[in-house]
Amino acid sequence: MAALANTGTAVGLWGSWWDGATADAVFRAQEMMPIAEARIGPWNHEGNQHASPLEHATAEPGTVALDAVVAFFNRYLRTDAPPSDSARRVQWYVAGAERWRAASRWPRTTMRTWSVMPAGAMAGADMLQRWSTAEGATTGKNNRWTAGLARPVDISERAEARGIHSFQLPVLTDALSVFGAGVFTCRLAADQSAATLHVYVESVDPAGHVRLLAEGMQTIVRSAEPEVSVRIRPVAFMLPVGWRIRLSLANEDAPTFERVPQTGAVVWTIDTRSCTLTFPIEESGW
Repeated sequence: MAALANTGTAVGLWGSWWDGATADAVFRAQEMMPIAEARIGPWNHEGNQHASPLEHATAEPGTVALDAVVAFFNRYLRTDAPPSDSARRVQWYVAGAERWRAASRWPRTTMRTWSVMPAGAMAGADMLQRWSTAEGATTGKNNRWTAGLARPVDISERAEARGIHSFQLPVLTDALSVFGAGVFTCRLAADQSAATLHVYVESVDPAGHVRLLAEGMQTIVRSAEPEVSVRIRPVAFMLPVGWRIRLSLANEDAPTFERVPQTGAVVWTIDTRSCTLTFPIEESGW
């Protein structure tokens, strides 16, 4: 670890918000060693497909540019190369805006928390929800975890996704700009000794189209504390006024992950009073 922290080698890291956990790898590496340059884009595992779930016709390029990789080596290995631009030391792609950002450091953020308790819920039984899972929940066969070997990431409509239990947050009255990892916290319990909980953060546009933005997963053990915190993998996205965030829960993501338990329904009891979603929000003028 000391050797990493004191390395004099110029290290450049490329990751993606939608290629496995490579964005996490970039942030974790920066905690252990000095990084000369870092870039987090919207590409798939091979870097040859734009995998932003909110891509539109005017989106900026979202694949790995080989000339940018070559330029990195030139900057640090050739004596006649122009110096690196410190104002562009880190670069990241923002879904929704579908634009690249560049700066000397990652954006400064402030944590914001939303309650996911359904609007109009009353004290008492209205705050307790029971949800029985059925088999069939999936993010597709070609998702961020499996889309390698020249297979594209499926960007599917999730408005009618099966096997999930969803909470819609209020309509945004101000534009929302997220950068980083989030967390879902809730008091809940399953009627099994152990059960897998998948947490999905999705966008909902005014027309009702739903897209998966980020996710987290944890196995819930009955003997553990009833309050569960599930980390949501880092992401950068911007949603305009009039859009919503939807938070969805599932007991499986077939066929990507092994289901716990392997078969049968799981009945969850959710105390919606305690359920919150927290994300780092980019500060204005940072």
